Amino acid sequence: MRNILTGIICGLWCSSFSPAAAQEDETASSEQQAQAAIETIQAALDTANSGRYLEALHMLESAQDVPDAFVASFTQGVGTYRAFVGDETGAIDAFRLLGYSEEEFDPEILMHPLEARNAIDTIRAAATGHRVVMINEAHNVSRNRAFTTELISALHEDGFTIFAAEGFHPETASQMAEFGYPQHGMSAYIQDPFFAGMMREAHRLGMTLAYYEEQPDQSCLPECSVTERARGRELNQARNLAAVVEENPDARIIVHVGYAHLAETENDDSTRLLMGAHFARLTGLDPLTIDQFRGTSRVMPSHDQEMAFLSENYPVTEPTIYFEANGAPYKLADYADLTVIHPTLPDIYGRPGWIGMNGYRHPYQISSSELPEVRPIVLMAHVESEPDEAIPIDQLIVEEADTGPTTLMLPFGRYRLSAQQLDGPDIELGMIEVASE
Repeated sequence: MRNILTGIICGLWCSSFSPAAAQEDETASSEQQAQAAIETIQAALDTANSGRYLEALHMLESAQDVPDAFVASFTQGVGTYRAFVGDETGAIDAFRLLGYSEEEFDPEILMHPLEARNAIDTIRAAATGHRVVMINEAHNVSRNRAFTTELISALHEDGFTIFAAEGFHPETASQMAEFGYPQHGMSAYIQDPFFAGMMREAHRLGMTLAYYEEQPDQSCLPECSVTERARGRELNQARNLAAVVEENPDARIIVHVGYAHLAETENDDSTRLLMGAHFARLTGLDPLTIDQFRGTSRVMPSHDQEMAFLSENYPVTEPTIYFEANGAPYKLADYADLTVIHPTLPDIYGRPGWIGMNGYRHPYQISSSELPEVRPIVLMAHVESEPDEAIPIDQLIVEEADTGPTTLMLPFGRYRLSAQQLDGPDIELGMIEVASE
C-alpha cells in the first residue's frame, strides 16, 4: 500500500487519493472494486514512468466501474498525462470536470486602473534580499513549467544556484549528473518534456538540484488517516527544504512547488499549515512566494470571470504582474506575495502560443502523409545524441480526428523522430534538423 502512495503523482492527485481512506468507504464501493482501482492507478503510474504515455492514458480513460472514491484520482491522472503528451485543452478540461465552481467577480472592486509590469523583471526586483524564491504550478499545466524555466535563467544571473522541485527524489541530482539529461523512471512529473526542460536548464547553468519531497520513511502511512498524512507531508517537505538551506548557508534557492504548498498562511479551512508556513517557522526566512497557476486561463473556474475581465480591460502579450494605484501587487490568491497572469496568445500552427518560449522553440511541421496511419500515436522528438530513455524535447498526441500537419516546437538542433503506438514498438521516422535561418 505504501508503494502506491509514495509512487503516486503528488499534488491534487496525491492529496485526494488514499487507498486506506477509500477502502474505509464501504458504502461507495466494494473492497474488490477499490483494490482494482488501486491496481489500475499503480499500473498507470508505472507505465507512464517507463515512457509508455499512451498505454498509461488508455488505462485510466478506458477504466470501467470506477468507485466514486477514486473518480477524482482517475480524472486528475488523465489531465496530468494529457498535459505530458501536449494536449493542453484536454488536460485542462479533465480537471474542470472535477466540479470546481465558478465565482462571481465584481469589477467594482478595482477602483483604480492597474499597471502591467513584465513578470520576470518584477520577480527579479522583488527577489532582492530574499534567499528563497518559491513559485507554483498546476500539475496539468505545462505552461507553468515553461515559465519557471525562463525564471531559472533570469534568477541564476542574480546568484541563485540551487533548484528544488516537487517531484525530485534523493537520487535525482546524481542521476542527472551521471546521464546529463532527464530520463524515464526518474520520477512521475519528469515525464513531461516541459518539467524535464526545467531540469535541463538548471543543469546547463551548473545549478545544484535538490529534493524536498516527503520520503517513505517520513510518512505516517499506512497507519494514519489521509488528513494526518496531508498535514505530515507539509511539515516533512518543509523540514527537508530547511535541511537544504542549512547545508548551503550562503546559497540562494529556487523552489518549484505544486499549487498552494508555498503558502505562508493557513489553508482555507484553517486546519493546517502548509509547507511554506512551516518552512518560514523552521528557518526564520521569508521566502518570496509567487502564484502562477491561478493566473493561467481556464485552470481555475473560480477565476474565469476575473481572468476574462483582465484580458479584456488590460490586455498583455507577455507574462505579467499587475499593480494597483497604491503600489500593491494585484493578486488572485492571498497566500502568495505575487500573482503572475499568463496572457492568451494566438496559436502557432495549432500549438499554444506560449510554447514558443520567447523564440527559444521553433515550429517544425510534419505532414500527415509522413506519419504512420495507425492512431493514436505520440509523435516524439529526441535530441540526436540522447537515447530513447531520455525524455523527448517535445511530443504531441495525434488522434483519429487529426488529419492535418502536426507541429512540434523545438530549439535549434538535430532530433530523432519516432511515433509511439498504443500497441507495438515505437516507429522510427528518421532525423530532422531545426536550423536558424
